[in-house]
Amino acid sequence: MLEAALSAHAGGNPYLHRDWLRCLLEEYYDPMYAWQWQKNHERVVFRGSAEQVQEWIKQMVDKDVYD
Repeated sequence: MLEAALSAHAGGNPYLHRDWLRCLLEEYYDPMYAWQWQKNHERVVFRGSAEQVQEWIKQMVDKDVYD
């Protein structure tokens, strides 16, 4: 997949990179994330969307939690 993507990219078509990147994310990073979550989930103090995390951090800073 990578070789095909590089060849296509050299010819002006960068879109085949999506195939090998999708495979890498789904076959390696997703399982690695799940394994790390299972192993370390008790250390997580908050989990949410990017907006929710930003709001949580703002609330913690406003409460001076880190002082």
